[in-house]
Amino acid sequence: FNGSRYVLVSNLGQVIYSTEKELWNSKTIAMEDLNEIIWSYDLGEFFAVGASGGLYKSGQDLKFESIHPTSNILNGISTIKEVDGTNRLVAVGENEILFSTNGSSWDIIPHEGMIFNDVAARVGLFVTVGDNVTGVSNNGTNWTINSSGHILKDVIYLPGPGKFIAV
Repeated sequence: FNGSRYVLVSNLGQVIYSTEKELWNSKTIAMEDLNEIIWSYDLGEFFAVGASGGLYKSGQDLKFESIHPTSNILNGISTIKEVDGTNRLVAVGENEILFSTNGSSWDIIPHEGMIFNDVAARVGLFVTVGDNVTGVSNNGTNWTINSSGHILKDVIYLPGPGKFIAV
């Protein structure tokens, strides 16, 4: 939700959207299943990641463009604006973590043999979870990776209690 529009992603490259939560429309933006979408208030853009490694962005017009395809599956994406005003975006997936401060150029941080399923953020901290792995970073580029012994699919940040919850 970007303040005026609800936007979801689905399989077969579908973006589903509505301004009123009752009448929904859809459009195809890619030839791959889409795994997650976020809205960056500070950049004024949607970002979506796909199962074939696609990374897409769009303004409110929902005219998505491919911005950084990779050969690996991308599962999750998160964004935060730091206290100093720096925007940080992190996308996670199979064998890699992607990082950007502007949403247009992305750095790849390889992590061979690791599958990251989701990422969440709060000011000063990113947390990622995956198949028998967790990771933390204070800047999105330098990660401490640990074995978890669990397959974790989702992580969220709860601002009230100030905790990350993973399942």
